[in-house]
Amino acid sequence: MLTSLDRSVAGKPPAVSLVRVPTPAGEHAQIERSLRQSLKKRSNHLSSREVEVLQLIAEGQPNKQIAAELGVSFKTADKHRQHLMAKLNIHDVAGLTRYAIAEGIIESTDRGTIG
Repeated sequence: MLTSLDRSVAGKPPAVSLVRVPTPAGEHAQIERSLRQSLKKRSNHLSSREVEVLQLIAEGQPNKQIAAELGVSFKTADKHRQHLMAKLNIHDVAGLTRYAIAEGIIESTDRGTIG
């Protein structure tokens, strides 16, 4: 039996065998879901600017104050907010605040129950 090196020296193409492994139909869907979840996790990675914006939003700062804090225009601050909400698929301030707490970006100020 000739090795790949022996075959190439002899001017013959290397011996290659491809094996196709059949997969159950449901396995393809499971693999696709897994890949989508992996990509979603990667898209949740926030830049340092996005973390800054999220922190300010979660602290209850309006766009005008976020703009002043970051040294950008009101419109840019609003675009940062819109992009962050789209990226995280969270479309309200309460949801962003919960996310920021869960990710350790801000601390919860649990004041107990009202009663």
